[in-house]
Amino acid sequence: MRGFRTREVRHLLGCSPGKLKSLCTGGRIRTKRIGGTIYYNKDDVKRLLTSGF
Repeated sequence: MRGFRTREVRHLLGCSPGKLKSLCTGGRIRTKRIGGTIYYNKDDVKRLLTSGF
């Protein structure tokens, strides 16, 4: 199952590229690279939306 792309996640969370990178390196959002595109785990993004970050 594919997740959200970077642009979609940044729009949903309203965060900067640096904050998104921090969330990923901190293990709060899992990522998967398919080809040259990074996909962010949908469940992780939804969890952050409901709990805040």
